[in-house]
Amino acid sequence: MYYMLACIYGWYCWKKNAPSESDPQIIRLLSHPERSRRISPRFPLFPLHLIWKLLAIFVCLYVLIAWILASQTDSPVPYVDALTAALSIVGMWLLTHRYAEQWLIWLVSNTISACLYCWMALYPTSILYLIYAIVAIFGFRKWKKMADREAPSNSPKGGECPPLEGAGGGEKAFIIGKQIRNIDAIILAAGDFPTHPAALQMLEHYRDRIICCDGAAKALLQAGYYPQAVVGDGDSLSPETHNAVSNRFICNPDQETNDLTKAFHYALSQNYRKILILGATGKREDHTLGNISLLADYMDHAEVSMMTNYGTFTPATGNTVFTSCPGQQISVFCMDQSPLTLRGLKWPLENRKISRWWQATLNEALSDHFEVITSGKVIVYQAF
Repeated sequence: MYYMLACIYGWYCWKKNAPSESDPQIIRLLSHPERSRRISPRFPLFPLHLIWKLLAIFVCLYVLIAWILASQTDSPVPYVDALTAALSIVGMWLLTHRYAEQWLIWLVSNTISACLYCWMALYPTSILYLIYAIVAIFGFRKWKKMADREAPSNSPKGGECPPLEGAGGGEKAFIIGKQIRNIDAIILAAGDFPTHPAALQMLEHYRDRIICCDGAAKALLQAGYYPQAVVGDGDSLSPETHNAVSNRFICNPDQETNDLTKAFHYALSQNYRKILILGATGKREDHTLGNISLLADYMDHAEVSMMTNYGTFTPATGNTVFTSCPGQQISVFCMDQSPLTLRGLKWPLENRKISRWWQATLNEALSDHFEVITSGKVIVYQAF
């Protein structure tokens, strides 16, 4: 009866939660906990933070089943039967949620069963479970190969700048194309989940300082990360996700601002003053434009930058020098009509008043740096 119900539940979960092929999950490998990979959406590997929870459940199941078999049945080997039963229940749960390590559970369970049936002189059944164990070995190897084949390359694509350090305004420094080393925290917004290697490297490097908008919590957990805090009014959290982050959820019901700003204010309350924002673009265009424009407000309170899957946005004022590379695509968006000067770009400007957003866009760096001068506020975009 249990296995029949588990199969129905598993079919429902696979059908309901199957991710699209264009948006594969990013799952932390159990065998290499400091490494993240892009995994086939059908066959993710096991998030490390679930190990202790499942271990505790396994122990409880084993004790309960062993007690029932020892006291209520005439099983000659109640404790071994309890072991295989508990392993099978955990294995079914892992299979239901597409975790590749379920194959390892079946390998152990079927090997124990094969030995048990051989001891009981049930040789055909023993051989059958031995075959199951061999199948589990090949199954895990297959899923592991799929993970290796779909792992992203960290090499720059054609036309990209090599790893760069974009600098502006004294101590402000953000690295383009490799890990950022001098920020205090990451804010993950509810737009498109990061897929560029640079953004994924930063999620991994600052995995203990991720502040998550509530709409991004599910994707972050699926990627194998656990946030420092989840901030928002909670309307975007499913019951399952809410339960998973309930001890980290910071409820802010204010309807006069968005969740990104709520997360930013929470970061300030934690004395974070160098902040990188990920996942703030994509999906609805009005959200994207609003989130980018907020950088002009955030710069009054912290050193902040926004990284997308295509480049970085950095707010600036005064005289700011940005590290770049020849040919890098540059756009500057003016938040007011203060005169703008651009130097070191293919199309320079000198004290030009910009009245439309497009007028200082689609430029190109000539060397390893360029200069932006304004008495107002601008947002500078540097493409990868």
